[in-house]
Amino acid sequence: MKKNIVVLSLLLSPVFIYQACQREDSLLDGMDLNYTYSAEPVLPATPYKYDMGSDLQAQLGRVLFYDRALSYSRETSCGTCHQQELAFTDGKRFSDGFVGGKTSRNTPPIFNFARQKMEYFWDMRQNDLSDMVLDPIRHSVEMGFGNIDQLITRLNGIAYYAPLFKSAFGTEDITEQRMGVALSAFIQNIRSVNSDFDQMPIDNFSLAAQKGLSLFHSSGCTNCHGGSNFNNLSTGSSPVFGGGIGGGGWGGNGGSGGSSGIASIADFANIGLDLKYADAGIRQDVLNTKPNNKGEVATGDGHFKVPSLRNIALTAPYMHDGRFSSLEEVLNHYSSGVQNHPSLDERLKEHRMDANGNLIATKVKRLNFSTEDKVNLIAFLNTLTDNNLITDKRYSNPFLVQNP
Repeated sequence: MKKNIVVLSLLLSPVFIYQACQREDSLLDGMDLNYTYSAEPVLPATPYKYDMGSDLQAQLGRVLFYDRALSYSRETSCGTCHQQELAFTDGKRFSDGFVGGKTSRNTPPIFNFARQKMEYFWDMRQNDLSDMVLDPIRHSVEMGFGNIDQLITRLNGIAYYAPLFKSAFGTEDITEQRMGVALSAFIQNIRSVNSDFDQMPIDNFSLAAQKGLSLFHSSGCTNCHGGSNFNNLSTGSSPVFGGGIGGGGWGGNGGSGGSSGIASIADFANIGLDLKYADAGIRQDVLNTKPNNKGEVATGDGHFKVPSLRNIALTAPYMHDGRFSSLEEVLNHYSSGVQNHPSLDERLKEHRMDANGNLIATKVKRLNFSTEDKVNLIAFLNTLTDNNLITDKRYSNPFLVQNP
C-alpha cells in the first residue's frame, strides 16, 4: 500500500473546526463508521497515474470535486450528488441543495466523458466541459456561489490549495478558468470500461442475460441505446454494437477493439412519459440547432438527452425527474405505458403503410414484455455494472480517511 501524506498541516481556527465538524457529521451520516472526515485532503506521496492529461491537474480536480468548501454553506460538494459507490449519482429523485432546497431534475451519472464529444445536462444546454463543471457551483440551489470571485477568495484562504495549484499549473494563482480545467481533467478520467459486458464473452453470460441481450436487440432498444456507451454516442466498438474484438464492449484498459472516432451529437428523445410535461426539457432554440443521431430536428416539448445504460443497476431512480424507482418500472413504461404525445419520438411509434408504401396509420409501439422478458432484460442490464468504477481509489474522496 502506498504511503499517504497529508498535504500541508492546516492551523485551524475554532470557527473552522466547528465548520469542519459539521461537514464531517453530514458527510458520514449513514456511512461506514470505519472512515473519518479529514479537514484537509489526504493524497498519495506519488500522484495517482490517470489515463489521460496531467496527473497533477486531475489530482487538483479530485480535491475540488470532493471539497465542500466549494459550496457557499460548506455543506455540499460535487461528490455529494455524484457519489462513487452509486456510479456518481446519489440515489435520490431530486438532489439536496446547499441550504436545503431541491434540484429540479434527477442527478445523472458521470463517466466516459472523455470518449465523447457531447452536450451536457438533461437539456443539453452545455457543450464545454470545463465551463459545465462550474455551473453547479454557480447555481442558486446546488452550491450557491453566484459570484465565483467570492469562492476564489475563500480558496486563497485554505492553505492546501496554493501548492496544489502550483503543482498543477506552475503558479499558485487560483482562477475560475484553472478550476474548470482541473475539475474537467478529473472528470474526464472517470472511466467505466470493465463491466462483465466489456470483459466476458457473451457465451459466458447467464442464460437469462443472453436472452435479455437478444430481446434488447429485437425490441429496438438499440435504436436509442446503441453504441458501446449505450446512449448512441460511442468511440469504442464491439461485436454486439459495431465490430471489434474481445468482450461485448470497450474491453479492458480502454477497449482493445475500440475505434478513435468521436460521435459529435448527443441523442435526445421524447419517450412519452406524459401527455403534457411539467418540465419542457431541451429548449426550443437548442433543439433547432442540434438534430439527433437520426438527423431529426425535434419540435415541441418533453425532449431530454438519452442517458447511458452503463451501470444502470446502480443509478436509480430513473428518468429526468426520477419518477421510476426500479428497472422493472422503466420496463413497464416501455412495455405498455408510453403516452401518445404529439412530439413522441418516431422510434417509439409503429407505422402502417399501404401497398404503395404510403403511410396510412401511426400508433404508439407497445412492447408488451412478459414477466420473464423483464427478468431477462434486467439480467442483461446487470452485466453493464462496472465494479472497478465504484472502487477505484483514483476516483475516491480524498477527505475520507480509513480508521486504523
